Amino acid sequence: MKKSAQLYSQLLFIAIEQNELTQVESLLQEKTDLSYQKNSQTPIQFAVSEENWDCVSLFCTRRPDEADKARYGYALYMAVKKQKTQLALDLIAAGANVNYTSANYYYYSTLHRAILNHDLKVAEALLQHGARPNYQAQGQCTSLGIAYDNDDLEATKLLLRYGAEATEKLMLTAANEGKWQFVEAYKQIQPVDPIMNLLEKLSSENLKKLEDEARSLGYIDSISHEFMLDPVCTVKGQIYERTKITEWLKNHDTCPLTGITLTSKELTPQPEFKREIKEFLQAAYDKQIEEQKQAQKIREQEIARIRAQEASKIEELRPSLYQEALQTIALQEQAKAEKNRGLIAKELRTTIKREEQQKLELQRPTIAKQLQERLEKQEQTRLIQERRFEQFKLAYYQQYSNTLFKNPWSTMKQKLERGEISSIEEVEEYVVKQPNSRTAHLL
Repeated sequence: MKKSAQLYSQLLFIAIEQNELTQVESLLQEKTDLSYQKNSQTPIQFAVSEENWDCVSLFCTRRPDEADKARYGYALYMAVKKQKTQLALDLIAAGANVNYTSANYYYYSTLHRAILNHDLKVAEALLQHGARPNYQAQGQCTSLGIAYDNDDLEATKLLLRYGAEATEKLMLTAANEGKWQFVEAYKQIQPVDPIMNLLEKLSSENLKKLEDEARSLGYIDSISHEFMLDPVCTVKGQIYERTKITEWLKNHDTCPLTGITLTSKELTPQPEFKREIKEFLQAAYDKQIEEQKQAQKIREQEIARIRAQEASKIEELRPSLYQEALQTIALQEQAKAEKNRGLIAKELRTTIKREEQQKLELQRPTIAKQLQERLEKQEQTRLIQERRFEQFKLAYYQQYSNTLFKNPWSTMKQKLERGEISSIEEVEEYVVKQPNSRTAHLL
């Protein structure tokens, strides 16, 4: 069975990497070992590192055991950091550790992150599920301090309602900086009443079942017909909710239940009676949680029964699945090797190119010298040809001036005067065409 769970864990890693959501969901329904690690990562941590949030959301369908709550807590922290609000709420409901802290970022808690991002919906869900409002990160940084630094009055009020404590230093800082709205919030907002908190957690169906018993025990206020949050006693011994009886006594001097005139409007707090109401509701809430767990257990047993019917099919497929997993791993290794070969080839090409460049750099002075010599030689040749042409023209005109040689219709003379022949090369071309001319004899 242990081998089977590890096999499913390996398959789960592959399915997450390939983003096969259907396979991920199917494997999570099996007895997959979620604590199995590959490269020091569990499946949910691997999904987070791949930023495959669709896969992470599928983990919410399977409640973590005590050992996995911290890993779910890491996923929750990263979801809050990446501002994945709905995913964060699903992970909280699934049972993730709401007090996870990040060693990589000043030991911030998940609540710190939610307040930093102004994600009050997630922040309240964290507080409702037991997040510590007064936890201090590195440098004594609290969630309340972050809310103050960000001028987030709404977040400040939320934290105060759930028991965050404003230090004297924080109040004095707010006053010195002229942020009196924060000072007023620190002074006035009271934490959520424990009885009210329990009333909000209890289902309406269970509250209705408790009503008759609570009324017989005197926990229901006779004015508002609701559970008392702050019970007080009149001089006649009747117990009421403080806010309701105080409002009544503004316009009456009689007991609202008996109609008897009260000799005094003095009200006496009843802390023990309040504790009884809280314990009564806490017991009801604990029972509700237990019933929910039992219902969840029954559902899981039913799912297990259905899965057991398919167990034989899975057993038949297991060898092929195992073989497929081995083949997939082999293909991954082959792909990795191909990638490494490609990287080596690329590095080799880069090295060859660099060596060629270095060789060219070494040869550059020699090439430049050869080019310079070639240019100088060409320039010398040009100068020689120019001198030959000048000498030819001089010799030609000297002979032309001779009366015996002089010919007004000399073709060469005309070409020279019109500039049709301007170089010794052109003279040589002319001679090739007129080999019996005087020019040919002169040249």
